Amino acid sequence: PVYPQIGGWNISGDFNISQWNFQNTLEILHNQYSRGGLFSWGVGEDERNSSRNILQLDQGGLGLPTRDYYLNKSKDDEVRHDSFLIFF
Repeated sequence: PVYPQIGGWNISGDFNISQWNFQNTLEILHNQYSRGGLFSWGVGEDERNSSRNILQLDQGGLGLPTRDYYLNKSKDDEVRHDSFLIFF
């Protein structure tokens, strides 16, 4: 589902490096899917002046859910898991 829009996946055999665009891929991941690759960004309160907001940049993560996702099981776990698989 997502892979064709960002150029495919080289393990699947349909990835063509000569047609892949790194900048375009990052833009799609950030703007359409709210997923960071190398970095994440957001707007937050300025630590030096709480009446101002600033742009905050941070290193990218693995894209894994929080610790609570794994430890706090509920009746909706199967639905959430299936939705996650469909998204990717």
